[in-house]
Amino acid sequence: MAKILLVDDDSDIRILLSELLRLRGYDVEMAESAEDAIQKLRLMPYDIALIDLKLPNMSGDELMEYFKIHQADTQLIIMTGFPSLDTAITALRLGAFDYLTKPFTDTDAIYAVIENALEALKVKRESRKQQRDMEVRFQQLKEVDKTKEILSNIIVEGLSVPVGNIRTTIDFIASKYADELPSELQGIIETLQDESERAFHIVRRLGDILMMEDKQLYLNFTSVDLEEIVYQAIREFSQSKIGERQILMECDSAISEVEADKDILLDIIRNLLSNAVKHTPGKGVIELKTRYLKDKKEIMVTVSDRGPGIAPMYQHKIFEKFGQTELKRAGLKVETGLGLPFCKLAVEAHKGRIWVESLPGKGSAFNFTLPVSQK
Repeated sequence: MAKILLVDDDSDIRILLSELLRLRGYDVEMAESAEDAIQKLRLMPYDIALIDLKLPNMSGDELMEYFKIHQADTQLIIMTGFPSLDTAITALRLGAFDYLTKPFTDTDAIYAVIENALEALKVKRESRKQQRDMEVRFQQLKEVDKTKEILSNIIVEGLSVPVGNIRTTIDFIASKYADELPSELQGIIETLQDESERAFHIVRRLGDILMMEDKQLYLNFTSVDLEEIVYQAIREFSQSKIGERQILMECDSAISEVEADKDILLDIIRNLLSNAVKHTPGKGVIELKTRYLKDKKEIMVTVSDRGPGIAPMYQHKIFEKFGQTELKRAGLKVETGLGLPFCKLAVEAHKGRIWVESLPGKGSAFNFTLPVSQK
């Protein structure tokens, strides 16, 4: 039941209006002055306050100011015997929801104003609840992100040295005792080399990501020959790594040099190629193209695969540090590595852009841009 406070110094109006509202099922309290109303406000909240503008000692608009400070949720409705456009403007300026005109001859109009005010109050309260829920959820997400950040730092600090030592030890065994080991052990050593190399790069990549997020990774910008970097990245993908897949390259002859950190740029292209290889089946083709966007003074690099593709609703997630893990838990076949999150941060550190164009079953095209050298 809605609670209504009726404030008017005219006892006849108070009694008449309170009876009309009680007949409608409302819980009505009466006050004969602003001071009386304030005393009642201190005891309980009200959904609606009907306030006469012309009150003794303390005016109706002063009482409205009190409501706005102490009971901001209450819907305020002004009562006046002098209706005009100026009255309406004044009421709204003071924060009133609406106003009623004395004498009260149209009961349907009174009920309509009250019901509209209650509906608006309901919407306001639901909106506030949703906002509170969103704030709670946002705080929870911040706590989750903080926990992930702490875990990431623990992983980097705790695993960097042991993973590096394992990798070095396995490489030493492979080089020193390769000829003395049985063939089955040689296969095991090769597998251990591959896996330790993979673990080493994951830990290193996570460290790079954390440093880039904290803006602590120093980039050594120089004028870089993009075509040379592309060739170098492709050469690293030996036949044993790509199987029967093909990597086709097409470089725009109009491209000038780019301002970039050579090692980081090589890592970006290397990661995109690795991602394409993983998602291109059988005898599929991977394409690496460069283009000069003259109007934007940018170069664009595109790495296309023939993989399963990515639905639009999930495309932003693959560039998030933990987004791919979330997608995998959702049942999607994606890599849970850190290559794409690294690429995003690295490209943005170069003042560039990165995005994917993809449709399920149609493959994916990963694009990034970098500004061209102005030298």
